[in-house]
Amino acid sequence: MASQSATALSAPEEPTTHVNSKTIICLVAINITYMAQFISLIGAGFLAQSMAQVVGGTNKTVWYSSCIAIMTVALNPPISQAADYWGRKPILIALSLTGVVGSIIVSRARNSSTIIAGFAILGLNFGCQSVILAVLSEVLPRQYRPMGQASAMASASLGAIIGLLMGGGMLQHGNLPHYRIYWYIEAGLYAIAVLGTSEKLKRLDWFGYFLFAPGLALFSMALSWSKNPYSWSSANILGPFIIGVVAMILFAVYEWRFKKDGILHHDLWVNRNFAVSLLVIFVEGLAFFAANSYFAFEIMVIYDANILLAGANFTIMFCTGLVFAPVFGLWSSKRKTIRPPLVLGGVFLLLFFILLATVKIDTPRYAFYIFPLLSGIALVSIVPLSMVSAQLTTSPELITLASALMTTVRSLGGAIGLAINNAVLNDTLNKELPEKVGAAALSLGLPSSSLPELINALATQSKNAVAAVPGVTPEIAQAAVVAMKEAYLSAFRNAWIISASFCAVLVICESYNVPYQNTYLSATASCFIKEQGADFDARIDAPMDAGLYNVQGHLVLSPDMEKSVDSHGPQGTSVKHEENVPP
Repeated sequence: MASQSATALSAPEEPTTHVNSKTIICLVAINITYMAQFISLIGAGFLAQSMAQVVGGTNKTVWYSSCIAIMTVALNPPISQAADYWGRKPILIALSLTGVVGSIIVSRARNSSTIIAGFAILGLNFGCQSVILAVLSEVLPRQYRPMGQASAMASASLGAIIGLLMGGGMLQHGNLPHYRIYWYIEAGLYAIAVLGTSEKLKRLDWFGYFLFAPGLALFSMALSWSKNPYSWSSANILGPFIIGVVAMILFAVYEWRFKKDGILHHDLWVNRNFAVSLLVIFVEGLAFFAANSYFAFEIMVIYDANILLAGANFTIMFCTGLVFAPVFGLWSSKRKTIRPPLVLGGVFLLLFFILLATVKIDTPRYAFYIFPLLSGIALVSIVPLSMVSAQLTTSPELITLASALMTTVRSLGGAIGLAINNAVLNDTLNKELPEKVGAAALSLGLPSSSLPELINALATQSKNAVAAVPGVTPEIAQAAVVAMKEAYLSAFRNAWIISASFCAVLVICESYNVPYQNTYLSATASCFIKEQGADFDARIDAPMDAGLYNVQGHLVLSPDMEKSVDSHGPQGTSVKHEENVPP
């Protein structure tokens, strides 16, 4: 007997709803916000060293991106639930305003502490990423969800290209203070993006928020402080780390045993694809943040490229993504498949990091024009299709929460990846720089007393600072620069190897299935992506012509969806899911 997916939620047949002009306007507005967020993310990583040279605090640059990652991790789950009760529009407008404020603070900052505070406020805007990605799927037929998510990646790629070229162009020729103009423009983009209550408050998972947000924030802070500047034996690391871990354990127990409709809503975990999608997006986040922070930096160090050329080189990744985003979207929509394009993206991402790990001092410059082609293809495959995979496992009223957890886990991967890579880079440089530079410079007659000053001068990447070190000759300076590049290559290589190791796990999780008598061995294949072709249909969860928002900006649900949402409570939910089990 053919098996069927069973759900308690079954709406009567309704007239077919089509994509119309309102849908297109909604998609364009949402994509502008997403593009602005990516310009911010690129600026936080790509311009970090340049901003720090202007205001000071070069040892604190990891906090620029970490602030955004921490806010994304901590805020998306509670904001997604709030959006389900009060509507998408108020959330999007309010958080876009924080993008305006944060960008202005960063642009006007006179010291590193103010910049970090600005990024913390700017990071609040990233709390609505799950709402953005949910709306992109809600307003389209399910069969076109890959195209909706692909449009987000196209917007992200366009934003990254704009950010890299705009930032590199403004700051070239040593005009580092021009970074302020970059953030003025970003504030303007966010400004363009802006262009029954007590019962609902009780429904929110307040105790879960109390444990989840501080726990993840403290955990991420501890990782960011690792080797920058504290050691793991320091109370500055152990305190927030232990408190964060304990809070997260308590949160997991609470959500598992006491709160079935909280942030980790139990209906989300019925289909194994949701858990696998979380793992996939975690690894992608770790990999992307590593590339965003160190790819252009490596080009500037190894090839003495200026910031514009390095940024233009990095844009190849996003230009490639701009081209291939609709390709993967069409492939998935037309073929009603997820796994093959996901596996292809995972393989390309793994190959990208393997090739980066093989770079040597004599590697041709053109190699760095080829490498980002691979990561560009990977990015626009993995992010949108893993999001679609997660969203298709959920009922309509849980799609925002599912998107929130995906967004949160991606940024958590980025925060953990940044911390790991930062610790690895600092450890390697602390060992390799004195060793390699000392061996090269002292053998040519540099006084040993000048070695620390020479190493500090090399860190500024200023030829004048190197030449001003007592006892330095042109021959010593040249040898020291080559030795410095070798030390940085060793540091970058270790970071790329770590990312490649995680990507290998990603490929396995996306691709491995064990067929056995027309079914799957649950013991061995329960954590791998399963195709969901039957879910690629013409249903639209929130059709625009039915009114996605009312005049107050609240989300309008169908009667059946409203009934399902109202049924959430201590007794559980009426919505049930069962995976398709082959006959």
